[in-house]
Amino acid sequence: MAKIITQYRDEAKKRIIQAGLEVLLEKGYCNTTMEEIARRLEVTKPALYRYFTSKDELIIESAKDGQTQYRNKIAENGENHCPVNSWIELFDLVFDQDLGYQSLYLDIVSMSFRRKDLQVFSCARMKEEIEHITRRYTALRDEGVVRPDIDPHHLALTLIALFNGMRLESLLGVDRKELRDTWLKNVYELLFTKEQKEKMNCTECRWKEDCERIIHTISHE
Repeated sequence: MAKIITQYRDEAKKRIIQAGLEVLLEKGYCNTTMEEIARRLEVTKPALYRYFTSKDELIIESAKDGQTQYRNKIAENGENHCPVNSWIELFDLVFDQDLGYQSLYLDIVSMSFRRKDLQVFSCARMKEEIEHITRRYTALRDEGVVRPDIDPHHLALTLIALFNGMRLESLLGVDRKELRDTWLKNVYELLFTKEQKEKMNCTECRWKEDCERIIHTISHE
């Protein structure tokens, strides 16, 4: 892109975010500069500052966009699908990406401790995710879909902690299939009673074989 033109602001921002992600994935958070991103786009650094005041602002905008894409993708299954499906969908969406994305995520989490703007954003996003999961599973508990003794807030904290721990383990070389099976097993254990698992019908589930295998494993332990 030879020049960023103001009237194409939305398209320009998307291109800057994409270029920024490419540089961040290659060099990591600490080694990425606005100058390097400008060089990737073949524009001047002042041109970038008309859209983003810093690489942190660019990262925040990128994270918002990514979060929206994840939620939209998961929502395609509809509101009434099996509650396990959305967690399988999320795992596959995140862990099918290049490992550089997991590394970048942990980079940003680490830098949030030192960068106030990242800290404020990260805390707000975490609070939003916890509230979203809590609302969802309060409704499912009240409808009798998941175990009646579930604490939705505790569940939200547990699932987020487990998921982020697996992101770290993937970077350290733990096999993806092992992580996925462990994730599914824990989701089932957290969401359903023994009686509920025995009554589950996975006939129309996209992950029928995965679900039946995990349920079989749990029932024989």
